[in-house]
Amino acid sequence: MKIIRLLLKNSGKNFFLAAISSFLSGGSSAGVIAVINYAIANLNSLPVETPWLFV
Repeated sequence: MKIIRLLLKNSGKNFFLAAISSFLSGGSSAGVIAVINYAIANLNSLPVETPWLFV
């Protein structure tokens, strides 16, 4: 907890930018996994727009 306080005190903007970036990255990774899972589950009737599900 002390290190978070130190980071917020010394470089709050950079800390929040890194936190927001990590949340976006994690969400994007989860989205890619969901699209891959959808594609694997529907191999027989794979729609043409499957790659666009993530975009």
